[in-house]
Amino acid sequence: MRKAAGILIAVLIAIALIAVRVSRRSSPRQVPSAPSISAEAPPRFYGYQVVHEYPHDPDAFTQGLLYHDGFLYESTGLRGRSSIRKVRLETGAIVARRDVDPATPPRGSRIGMANYSS
Repeated sequence: MRKAAGILIAVLIAIALIAVRVSRRSSPRQVPSAPSISAEAPPRFYGYQVVHEYPHDPDAFTQGLLYHDGFLYESTGLRGRSSIRKVRLETGAIVARRDVDPATPPRGSRIGMANYSS
């Protein structure tokens, strides 16, 4: 199981590195201007409704989250307690877990991008 988690991490890092290289090669992008705001139109307010709740580890400080084929792929982070997990959505059970080296600062999402340090 550790080998599979290691392979998953390596694949995700490779994809992130390829994406960075591709984005650096592309031409500079134009940033669209901000839309004009009319003083006549009042702001819209939207609501929400909770339709279902799923169990989750209350000690997990989620930094990155991806849902695929019934599983959550989650990166969690607090100094010395960071991990990458595969979690069964319905039960909250951790199916696979890879702890991150405690010396690595908990910065940003580790799901789909390489970790960085400044």
